[in-house]
Amino acid sequence: MTMRMGFIARNDLAGLDEDAAFAKEHGFAGLEFNFWGQFKDLTEDTVKQMRAILDKHGVKASMLGLWGWNHLDTDDAKRGEAHTMLDRAIDFAKLIGAEVFVTGGGDMPEETLGRKVKEFLQIFPPYMKKVQDAGMRMAFYAVHGASFFNGLPAYERVWEEMPDVKIKYDPANCYSAHRL
Repeated sequence: MTMRMGFIARNDLAGLDEDAAFAKEHGFAGLEFNFWGQFKDLTEDTVKQMRAILDKHGVKASMLGLWGWNHLDTDDAKRGEAHTMLDRAIDFAKLIGAEVFVTGGGDMPEETLGRKVKEFLQIFPPYMKKVQDAGMRMAFYAVHGASFFNGLPAYERVWEEMPDVKIKYDPANCYSAHRL
């Protein structure tokens, strides 16, 4: 097993150029990109410019993450918007050359874990296939970011049906949330 080091890049073009230059100079393998609500304003042109900056410095996009969009929302309009953002994010992750795409698993706060898992298993297989077909791996974030994956039992229930589901594990967030 090998470990590659990277860090979270800024999403503005000037900041990314500085981060990519720093990453190259100091031997970092890649940069991680994280988007929350502001993702809806991200354009394909900006993503292409981001990719050009990475290419200029010879740095990869190790990951693109989409946070805060509830893919299991019980409100159909909100769920639809989350799925639109999910499709866009996968497309943008491919465009920027991300190796891994990460998002939250969605949540249904008033429902049981069993119900959440059932809904997850109905919603996510096509998105996981789209990610795989784009040449990336997909992982689901633990603890926050609109995700029912708030502890190991949630992953274990999903793994019973989909053993390929991966975790993006952030020890600091899990520690502060007293999870995993």
